[in-house]
Amino acid sequence: MRKFIYENYETSVLEVIRHTDFQIYSEMLPVESAFLNGIIRKHRPRKILEIGVAAGASSALILNAIKDIPGAHLYSIDLSQSYYKNATLKTGFLVKKSFPELMSKWTLSTGSIALDFMDTIGSDIDLCLLDTAHTNPGELLDFLMIYPYLKKNAVVVLHDIAYHLNFSLKFGYTCATLFSALKGEKFIPQTLSGNTIPNIGMVHLADLSDDDLLGIFWMLTLYWSYYPNEKQKQRLKPFLLQHYGTQMPQIVNFMFDFRYKEFKSTKFRQIIHILIPEHFRAFILGYLPFLREKKQ
Repeated sequence: MRKFIYENYETSVLEVIRHTDFQIYSEMLPVESAFLNGIIRKHRPRKILEIGVAAGASSALILNAIKDIPGAHLYSIDLSQSYYKNATLKTGFLVKKSFPELMSKWTLSTGSIALDFMDTIGSDIDLCLLDTAHTNPGELLDFLMIYPYLKKNAVVVLHDIAYHLNFSLKFGYTCATLFSALKGEKFIPQTLSGNTIPNIGMVHLADLSDDDLLGIFWMLTLYWSYYPNEKQKQRLKPFLLQHYGTQMPQIVNFMFDFRYKEFKSTKFRQIIHILIPEHFRAFILGYLPFLREKKQ
């Protein structure tokens, strides 16, 4: 059966913003922007959540797509309060700068992880766009934080599902694994040509069983490119227990401890390589961990 071609649906709506600063700051290809625009125009969601804002190009795209949908509102969340490419600019600055007329349908929250804002935003979210770290634990933890607030059969859009195909980003597979693991009808752009592979995907989410959720939790055992800070860790633990029972959050707790030791060890090894002559390194790296274990 032929899939619906979202990137060809009501593209005239997107043309309004394409010839503005949106083109400069957008991190989506034109076909990806059209795909997201088509999803919103086709499904006409009322309550939309965006995790990962950066300059605010995707925020502007969504706001433009919902401007004539009665009661529609976008809630955007970003961990950073400043634009990651230019710290002198605030996260989401593009909306206020270039599209101030769209701001009445927008609530932006920055400076913390998603769960710190979710009770205020509330449940019954129709559509969620996840576009954050692209490496573990990234979108896996993001999804687990927002899943309890999604409406039944919500639409989830993941950007950078082919991020890992960049040879310098071999650990950038988080969006690909999550897209693969989520259960529901899936869509990707249909109009790409040549050797290009789609980098954005949509899941019309089905009910996730405990087995489905266990698969998502288990993907957290894959390599982590960064480690959440202590505050984030302490906020996540009770939240996961509240919403997912005891067994699955134990995986996260184990991985917090496992990765913490790994990151400490990695930093230690980096210091040794800088400060210690090469012919002493094997002795230092092999003997000091033994001493630390013995003292414990």
